[in-house]
Amino acid sequence: MQKVILVSPSLWERKKKGWVPTYPSGVPPFPFAAIMLFAKILKNSGYDVKIIDGNLFDIDGWIEAIANEVNNDTVCIGFSVMTNQVPLVHKVTKEIKNKFPKLFVIWGGFHPTLFPEQTVDDDNIDIVVVNEATSTITQLVDTLANGGDLSKVPGLYFKSGGKIVKTSNYIPDDISKLPFFDFSLIDSDRYSKNSFVFTEYLSSPEDIIFFPILTGLGCVNKCRFCINVILNRSYRFKTAEEIVDRIEYLQKVYNANSFWFIDEDFFLNKKRLFRFLDLIEKRNLHFYWRASLRVNYFTENYITVDLARRLEKNGLAIAVMGAECGSQRMLDYINKGITIKDTIRSAEVLSKTNIVAKYSFIVGLPGETKEDIRDTYRLVLKIAKIKENRDLVIFPFRPYPGSPIYEQAKKEYTIYEPTKLEDWAKIEDYSEASGYITYKKNPWFPDYREYERLRFIDAHFFGFLKRKGLIARFFRFIVSIRFKFNFFNFLYFEKFCVIVAAFLAKRRNK
Repeated sequence: MQKVILVSPSLWERKKKGWVPTYPSGVPPFPFAAIMLFAKILKNSGYDVKIIDGNLFDIDGWIEAIANEVNNDTVCIGFSVMTNQVPLVHKVTKEIKNKFPKLFVIWGGFHPTLFPEQTVDDDNIDIVVVNEATSTITQLVDTLANGGDLSKVPGLYFKSGGKIVKTSNYIPDDISKLPFFDFSLIDSDRYSKNSFVFTEYLSSPEDIIFFPILTGLGCVNKCRFCINVILNRSYRFKTAEEIVDRIEYLQKVYNANSFWFIDEDFFLNKKRLFRFLDLIEKRNLHFYWRASLRVNYFTENYITVDLARRLEKNGLAIAVMGAECGSQRMLDYINKGITIKDTIRSAEVLSKTNIVAKYSFIVGLPGETKEDIRDTYRLVLKIAKIKENRDLVIFPFRPYPGSPIYEQAKKEYTIYEPTKLEDWAKIEDYSEASGYITYKKNPWFPDYREYERLRFIDAHFFGFLKRKGLIARFFRFIVSIRFKFNFFNFLYFEKFCVIVAAFLAKRRNK
């Protein structure tokens, strides 16, 4: 049987002490959705498919794991690559190509899609697959296996006669024809108790057995910083019946009790959501679930307190929302389509339930002022007071090459953009979830030092908002005073308190 190796790259990042994992608690996430989809499709097409998860190995172990799978029946090896993974994946790809120079090496994913010619021009890469490719992946592998004509396969870049060849445009995925993930292709037990997806939010984490389900593709919204705007992906979704049938299957086969719906926006289709809830109740199913939605759904015409309570009753445990900014000017700038009032109302509605409200924010957008950033932290503080069980995360802006905001910033600021894949691979710092332009070197960031002070206050003292007692009230008072008077310098007292607290905690644990 002919074989295909699919690699889900590591989420590790490069630090001074070497490559370290970015995921907490040592439990890796499931392999990338694209890798899981391709694996199932190729398995159904008769290929022997091996998934290599880079999160399970250090660099040498990763290379060895791939090399051990290559044999005379191996048709190709495919990598799915994001920009911040380029340095590590390029290193691994180079080693594999040196060991097996005749093996076809394929790159797909966001970075090759954004820079296809740069990527395929690299000596270690034979083919680039752009954008979505589930409808053509079997055609591609069949062509390689049989020595066919690659120019007839849509959505490719490859080298021929010293030139780069671009085939016809890719074919968008038809989600109605996409299979669900096949967890028999991986050691599912190794992933299903993934602490940073579910268990850190729930009261009985030791009982969680969780699985991801892809129920939709794309997005209808046009946020100016998002990858979906660049790739112009429309929204497509599976039916409520398909989703609930899959849940029952995973409960029966894997004893699953928690599910992560990895749509961009699970709540976008109102009719599907209500049908989903009806089916849960009709079939008397019980499970936890985590899904993404928008804060502007919390209206009298959609998510009311009554519906929120029904969602909680039917297992919604974690609601993930992109609040993004505490400045309405910046929300309008990024074309988010929400208001500050929407975000506050979402917290108020969810405060009537035990659903964990997980909000993400970004700071450091082009044109953003220090006051805009402070407004974002003030909004975070306000939400924290409204909703007790919440997770509030603030990221520095990550510029996606090709997005409207990035292209505008290129015109207004000096931005270094590599022209070769090997130059992307040489970039030292992809940390802080900031892409390849870190906030410290970001030409439009208003004051990264104040941002670091705000981040310190956020990390160590916002948490006291859900605690009770004299000390907690004291720190709430300090945080409120600092934001009231915009005074974020001289954090010596707070830093001293953190050191003392860490020392006392260490003594207690001995």
